[in-house]
Amino acid sequence: MTDKHKPQVKEDFRIRKDAFGEVRIPKGVYYDKETVRWMEKFGIGEPLPFAFISALALVKKACAFANRDCGVITAKQTTMIAKACDAIIAGNYTGQFPVSTFQSGSGTYTNMNMNEVIAHIAHVSHGGNLDDEITIIHPNDIVNRSQSTNDVFPTAMYVASVLALQKQVIPSITQLVDVFNKKGKEYAKVIKAGRTHLMDAVPISVGMEFDGWGSRMQRAEKNITRSIDTLSILPIGGTALGSEINTPDGFAQLAVSYISQFTGHAFIPAPNKFVDISSHDPMVEASFALSNTALTLDTITTTIRYLASGPRTGLGELVMPTAEPGSSIMPGKVNPSVLEAVRMACNAIEGKHETIKLANRSSEQDMNTGKPIMAVTFLESAELLASSCQLLAKKCIAGITLNHAVIQKYLANTLMTVTALTPVIGYAQAAKIAVHAHKNNITLREAAITLGVSAKVYDEFVDPRKMVKPFVSGIKRKSSLKKAADSELSRS
Repeated sequence: MTDKHKPQVKEDFRIRKDAFGEVRIPKGVYYDKETVRWMEKFGIGEPLPFAFISALALVKKACAFANRDCGVITAKQTTMIAKACDAIIAGNYTGQFPVSTFQSGSGTYTNMNMNEVIAHIAHVSHGGNLDDEITIIHPNDIVNRSQSTNDVFPTAMYVASVLALQKQVIPSITQLVDVFNKKGKEYAKVIKAGRTHLMDAVPISVGMEFDGWGSRMQRAEKNITRSIDTLSILPIGGTALGSEINTPDGFAQLAVSYISQFTGHAFIPAPNKFVDISSHDPMVEASFALSNTALTLDTITTTIRYLASGPRTGLGELVMPTAEPGSSIMPGKVNPSVLEAVRMACNAIEGKHETIKLANRSSEQDMNTGKPIMAVTFLESAELLASSCQLLAKKCIAGITLNHAVIQKYLANTLMTVTALTPVIGYAQAAKIAVHAHKNNITLREAAITLGVSAKVYDEFVDPRKMVKPFVSGIKRKSSLKKAADSELSRS
């Protein structure tokens, strides 16, 4: 049988050649040779998240408009790039970005992957065949015009981070703060025994605890908001090392202006682009704000777990909403699963901050080479924190109720309400009363009367409600205290 009579096997790949050799590319994909080279060389890890891919496409779109305004690409080419970017942002080509975090430390392959996909979308949309050589618009000469991976990737990283904080993290924290504040108002008048060092302390209200947790999260939210300022300084236009090589005059300002227009957030061009290419301190600062918020949330959930422990052998002041069985062997057991899930997420966020810190150490000489891991890890932390706040607010805090009987029992038995007597009888005598009550297993009132405090004075001053929020004005209270003190001192 001659060659011409052999069965024809249909090739399922297209061949591309350049200075580095020949590459076989699967047919039907929108990426090209540089993406395939990454897949052949690395191929480890999961693809970068869509939040980053979307931000990178947005930056590419902004750069196209800036290049048009600078007169280095045509209006038609700009329109083709913009439409391709819009389609990517809409999620129409999510399977065309296989490049993962683990690649070149600058993110080169991701940038090339994006250039290739944009070029192919434009090529096909204007009558070209997907598997033909790209002729309508070139990935490097047109899509990547006036850009380098070194300035495009961190710009997209900052844009994605700002959007994640604004659209996910901050609204989720606000939601949690609102739920805490609502509970604070609901339980403002419920007085309970306070605790310091896990030991009895002066009374507070349950509402004070919820208000305090809300205030802590609100403070953390403000720190996150402040971190957005440094993330808003973009190095686009710096190209390879911040020297602005191969960029037309005014390109950086125009690109940033378009990014601001497309996102609705006021970004600004980096005054020293070398700084924001060679290192990424703003990412570390913003990550610290996320990590510190996670740490705050961790301590709050720990406290709530203690207060809800039991139901019969723990503190049992708070009653958690029941969602699911807590044990595969102990029937009827219920665990604080939501709190534990949130705590683990917080632990993960704290660990991810360490990853970002280490990645920023990869800022040897003139460029940071830990960009992809910083971008991905930050977005993961933002997603975890936002989801945790939403879960905690909806599935836990909103459904918490109080075990009033337990709260009143602890309040009646605490010894630290004796603190209210110290202005009247002095610290030393008050301490004797507390110790006497504890040693003899009697009430604080009984001990006070036994040691010489009149029942009238005790009942007037050892009132938990007055200890949290006095019912009389400060002036009258001082007068009342002085009168009682004089009476008790004269008796002694």
